Amino acid sequence: MSSVVMDNPAQNRQSWVREGRLLIIDDDRDFAESLSELLGMQNFDVSVATSFDDGVRINLENEIHVALIDNQLGRRSGMTLIPKLQRSNPGLVCVMMTGCSTENVAVEAIKVGAYDYLRKPIQPRDLLLVLDRCFEKIHLEKERRESQRALQESERRYRMLFEESRDGILICNAQGEIVDVNHSGVELFGYSSRESMMGLDLFADLFRHLGLQPEAGQVHSDTVADIHDHETSFSRPDGDDIIALVTAVKISSDGVNGYRLIIRDVTARRKLEAQLLHSQKMEAIGTFAGGIAHDFNNLLCGMMGYADLAISHQTDTSRTRHCLDQVIEAGKRAEQLVDQILTFSRRTPYERTVFEFKSVVNEAVKIIRAMIPSTIEIVQRDCDGKTTVHADATQLHQVVMNLCTNAYQAMQGAGGKMFIGLDTLRCGAMKNSSTALPAGDYVRLTVTDTGMGMGADIRDRIFDPFYTTKGAQDGTGLGLSVVHGIVESHQGLINLDSEVGYGATFRVFIPQFKPDVDVDEADTAEPVLVGGQERVLIVDDEVSIATMCQAILEILGYTAESVTDSEAALDIVRNAPNDYDLIITDFTMPTMTGLELSRKIREIRPDMPIIMITGHIDSVPMTEFKEVGVCDIIKKPFLTDRIAAVIRTVLDDTGDPT
Repeated sequence: MSSVVMDNPAQNRQSWVREGRLLIIDDDRDFAESLSELLGMQNFDVSVATSFDDGVRINLENEIHVALIDNQLGRRSGMTLIPKLQRSNPGLVCVMMTGCSTENVAVEAIKVGAYDYLRKPIQPRDLLLVLDRCFEKIHLEKERRESQRALQESERRYRMLFEESRDGILICNAQGEIVDVNHSGVELFGYSSRESMMGLDLFADLFRHLGLQPEAGQVHSDTVADIHDHETSFSRPDGDDIIALVTAVKISSDGVNGYRLIIRDVTARRKLEAQLLHSQKMEAIGTFAGGIAHDFNNLLCGMMGYADLAISHQTDTSRTRHCLDQVIEAGKRAEQLVDQILTFSRRTPYERTVFEFKSVVNEAVKIIRAMIPSTIEIVQRDCDGKTTVHADATQLHQVVMNLCTNAYQAMQGAGGKMFIGLDTLRCGAMKNSSTALPAGDYVRLTVTDTGMGMGADIRDRIFDPFYTTKGAQDGTGLGLSVVHGIVESHQGLINLDSEVGYGATFRVFIPQFKPDVDVDEADTAEPVLVGGQERVLIVDDEVSIATMCQAILEILGYTAESVTDSEAALDIVRNAPNDYDLIITDFTMPTMTGLELSRKIREIRPDMPIIMITGHIDSVPMTEFKEVGVCDIIKKPFLTDRIAAVIRTVLDDTGDPT
């Protein structure tokens, strides 16, 4: 007999009521089937089991969402079936059906896992209301699980970003105590582990200049603003200074106020920017120095040329002759200084030549003596033998200057002695941490200071780019790394001996070059001046140089004429192209350069020999001089013997073979 009375079925049920499958378990087949038919009419998907075991089987084989279970299933109890079904189907919602009028059965059913109960005979309204609640529970549980999964995924993504970020990320509470930090933050601040940073005071232990520290509990007050890309600095436990950009945002989590800080290490970037700025300054200084050197060369040329002319009118024993000789010697030293300025300002690639290393060392020592205070004594030990190397003189000059500057800075303030030595030796194979040197003959440069010396921690990093023990205003940390790079590029080796309190010694080994003839072999005989009777036109915008050259050539027997304007010189040649046997022109002139003048003269008279005078011998490729017909170049400043030899060679090489 049916225990269901369908007198007033519920309408307007929630949409989730039909979202799921029902299982009716009752040993009264007629009751179970009539209940199934009723629920089917209400669009429920229903399965029926008429025994305990059938209920277990159908639950295992199908996705059941709600089970209506009779309290008594033959000799077995529905009470024992509920936990069994839920063990295999944890999300199953069970409703106990009972014919007992007491509440005891319902209470026991709830205890073993039932969500609700129905008392037979079952009223349709009660049945549908209970099912509404059951499917609502299922729907809400589904939403909860989805929300939980979304939350877990969000937390996973956040944690992944937190841990994998290359920026340091710190979380601190209202009192400034660190409660979380990522791996990059641990490395940035130089600690060994995350745990070692927990509880540190952000303001007292890490940052002191952020301006973040509020009164306790006032992190979220309006008076404390967020910070974006605030540049600050701090010192790590190992002593390294770090420059960082800090972004600090107020946060609140679980009722706890605090800050989230993102710290980006910009130390290397700032050093690169400083180096770029320094390079731009040096480039500007180089351009400026090149211009000064050109003007200075013109002054030297006139000074030395007129002194040379004056000597030609003096006897060898004249007191005036001796004074003039000293003027020329001083001019030669000034010429070497100008050459160094021009070398500094040039942008052409470095070029290796064969030369005596000791000449470069001597030049560098002269500069070092002039730049350091008298509290530091320089002791130079020169080499009596040959110190011939095949290298770039400018780069080796930089090596000597950088090492001596480093030695000076090591003794700055306290004073001391700087020992600079140069010798040659034959040694076996050597190596340092980065370079292996084969056995052979080497020129060794030694620079020693009596400063404070250094420990192993500094020695191991002394050649690293940007590493410096000086302040930000005293160095970029590139000097010794540049030295290391130059030495290795010359197939050489540099090593360091130093202990705290005992100064430092740098030794540089450069392969010795064995030329077929001596590099500095020179003919010391008095030069023989050879002149001639040819006609020469001299073009230079500097009046003193033009008249000086004219005077020298007239002494040598030439018929010379000088002009100070290149346009005027071109008109002279155009009007009388065969009146001159040679043109001597300056390279740098205001209205028309020497190259342009040479090109136009050659267009008028293709066989006209031309000599170029310039202080910028490296500023233009030699091919350009040859293309416009320049036969030879005389570098300013020059003396009579040089210009006499070049003129005679050019005229003899281009003269009429008959």
